[in-house]
Amino acid sequence: MPGINREEILNGIKHTKCEDEGTVYIENRLRRSSTKGMMFCLIALMLYRIWAGVPYYDLMAVFWLYGGIVMFSGYRISKMKSHFVIALLEFAVAAVSVGLYIKTTWPLD
Repeated sequence: MPGINREEILNGIKHTKCEDEGTVYIENRLRRSSTKGMMFCLIALMLYRIWAGVPYYDLMAVFWLYGGIVMFSGYRISKMKSHFVIALLEFAVAAVSVGLYIKTTWPLD
């Protein structure tokens, strides 16, 4: 086509603020993998602490708080009420876990 300059098109594409789909895909995969790894590690540490008879509520609080943050972030993006309800439940379990941890480790018992 005589009216379209190839260089102008390529320069226009370079200066637009489009995200590369490949980069977005890789970042999403990395985020999911790191979340799975962290959750697996927390669960393994909790099971070890249960087996060793050591208080584990601090790890439970971190586990549920992280899950609540993930679900609340999903709610903010998708506006799905189920994400919001799950986030609230996870925040509540995290708060209870903090309370139980403080109760079991409080030095004045």
